Amino acid sequence: MNRQLLTLATLVLASSSFAVYVSPTSPDGAGLDVQSQLIKLGIGSSLSEDQVDARLFLRSASGPMRIETLFGYAGYYDNHKVGFYSAGTPDTINWVAGGKNTGLNDTGDINFNGIYGLALQSPDGTFRSETARNADGFNHVAVLRERDKFGRLIQNSYILCWEDLRNGGDKDYNDRAFRLTNAQAVPEPATMAVLGLGAFGMIRRKRAKK
Repeated sequence: MNRQLLTLATLVLASSSFAVYVSPTSPDGAGLDVQSQLIKLGIGSSLSEDQVDARLFLRSASGPMRIETLFGYAGYYDNHKVGFYSAGTPDTINWVAGGKNTGLNDTGDINFNGIYGLALQSPDGTFRSETARNADGFNHVAVLRERDKFGRLIQNSYILCWEDLRNGGDKDYNDRAFRLTNAQAVPEPATMAVLGLGAFGMIRRKRAKK
C-alpha cells in the first residue's frame, strides 16, 4: 500500500507543475532581471526549472524561520513591508522586515508554529502569497526552490520574488526578492484532497479483499 501511495503522490505532483510567467528582461536596466540577479549572487535556482506552487509554509525545524532580503528594484522599494499571516486569519499581518522608510530591518525572523502565508505591502496595496487573497486576483510572487551555485538543492530554503503593483506592474518580479529559510511548503488543498481520496480508495479495496 505504501508503494501505491508513493506512486499516486508522484503522479499528482508531476501533474501539478506550476510556473508564474516572469519576464526574462527588466525595464529597470540590463542585468536587473531576476535570473541575472540570482546568478550574480551565486544562487543556482532556475526560473524555468525551480518554480514551485508554494503559497503557504510551515516551520521545518526548531528555531525561527528567517526572511533575508536579497535584492530589489522598484520605486517603492524603501517603503516595502514584508510579513506573515496565519492561514486562518489573513487580515492580520505581522510585519517583520522592510525598507529603510519603514523602521524595519531588511532581515527578520518568523516565530510561528502554524501554517502561514507571506505578504508584501507597498503604497499601491498589500499583496499575499495566496493569489485568492489578493483584491486584484493577480499572483504577486514567484517562488523558487533554492540551489547553490553548483545546482545542488538547499533543503527548506526558498527564494520569493515579488511584484509590488496592482495587476502585476511590469511582471519582472524583481521589485523585492528575499530568501525564506527553515521553512517547508504546505501542499495545495487540491493536491491533498486527491492524495486523501486515493488513500481512502486503496484502504477500502484492501478491506474488501479480506
